[in-house]
Amino acid sequence: MTGTLRLIAVALVVALVTAGSSTAAFIVTSRNIKNGTIQLVDISPSARAALRGQRGPRGDAGAPGERGPAGFSSVTQVSNLVSVPVHTDVSVSVPCPTGTKVVGGGFHSASYEVLVHWSKPASTGQGWEAIGYNSGSTFAWPLGVYALCVSAN
Repeated sequence: MTGTLRLIAVALVVALVTAGSSTAAFIVTSRNIKNGTIQLVDISPSARAALRGQRGPRGDAGAPGERGPAGFSSVTQVSNLVSVPVHTDVSVSVPCPTGTKVVGGGFHSASYEVLVHWSKPASTGQGWEAIGYNSGSTFAWPLGVYALCVSAN
């Protein structure tokens, strides 16, 4: 290899080595950032913690709330079961015992042929009622109505 070629090869190796190790020096400042482009996920966890700061002193206690409703001392379920003849509407009701108030209720039947038109608190406000119709053609089926009644403390 001639001296000129050797000099070119050395210069090329030096150029490649220094080009691979050079870095760009660019500092990001607020002037380079457009408003609204930095999101919370772009910030490191330690920076987020620093932004959070210290917890402040506990505030004053608020005013006491209103007194809640009186509790219940007992829940009673009462029910009434009647037979619904074929192709007949039957109204079934069950009253709550004296001194109690209805809070829920429902119905049950042993057959899908008994269609319940409605089930609701009794019109007296002291029990539950339902109306059912036996759409079958063979048997009278039972329809039961129950009420959940509570007594106040």
